[in-house]
Order: sequence, then C-alpha cells, then structure tokens
Amino acid sequence: GKPASHVRVSLFPSFSPTEKQTDSEGRFVLTFDPNQLGPMGSVPPIVVARDLDRNLAVALDLEEGASNASVRLEPALTFAGRITDTNGKAISNAQAQVLFHTERMVSQLGSPARVNAEGRFEIKGLPPGRHYNVAASAKGFGQEQRDVEASITATNQVELEPFQLMPADQRIAGVVLDDNDK
Repeated sequence: GKPASHVRVSLFPSFSPTEKQTDSEGRFVLTFDPNQLGPMGSVPPIVVARDLDRNLAVALDLEEGASNASVRLEPALTFAGRITDTNGKAISNAQAQVLFHTERMVSQLGSPARVNAEGRFEIKGLPPGRHYNVAASAKGFGQEQRDVEASITATNQVELEPFQLMPADQRIAGVVLDDNDK
C-alpha cells in the first residue's frame, strides 16, 4: 500500500512503447492517442507497471475514457530458458525478447535479456495471467519464438523449452525487375 518509486510503467497498445519511471511518490504520466490505431478501431489501453528489482508487476485494463489509474503491484511472473545452437552449445551473443499481447496488437515489453555463459536467460517483472511470446535471436543465427498462453502464465515462474537456433549461413541474391523487365 506504499508508493512505489522507480517502477517502469508503459501503456499498451502502442506502436512505440515508451517506459516511464514513477517518481518518489509512485506517480507517473503517460500519453495516449486513442486514435493511433486508425481503422483498427478503439482499444481500451492497458497500463503495465514493472518493478524488476523486487519482481513485482501488474497489467491494468483501463476503462474507456479513463484518465487516472491506481496501480497495485503483485508478485510477478519470470520466464527462464536456454538458447543454444542445433548441437546444444550455448550461443554467447543470444538474447530473448518478451512480446506482450493486447486485444489486437503484440508489442515488445522491456529490453531484451542477454544470456549468460551457459546460454541461460531470465526475464523478471512480467504481469501474470497474460498472453506473451518470447523471441530468441543471435547475430549469425535465425530466430525462434515461443507462444506462452495466458493460462500458463498464472504462476510465478515458467521454464521454457530450450530454444535451438539454426545458423544463418546461407545467402540468396537476385535482381528485382519492374513490370517492363527492367
């Protein structure tokens, strides 16, 4: 029940999610254009607050037209996993990115997590009970994604199956022609 300072706060859906931090009294201000989705229509925004140090988070669905929100942090979800090549060897430059699902969009949530020497990563401070994707990638390799349904995330820890990235060692080249074969 106390104000939480230095908590990361974002608003979704958004084409360019921007995190703000709460002040010493737990206050924040986010800007939202309800028309940003254009022909996709109006979608009620979701406030996501994440305290990574204490592993607390919440995603609050706002009522249409709301301009104020009281956000109460709860124990957060953590994704853990390992990223390797097809031989099971850790990829030292790999990273994992969380994608947060809203009603009509999927957006990045936070910064990518880097792996340790064993290829393991951990992503803390995720609101539980939500739908996510986790994308694993590394320079010189392809990408692999895992869909994590909301029913699976209603817990504190999810250990993902290992990601095995294929080497991106093939090339393709060609010529693009216009309708006159030029």
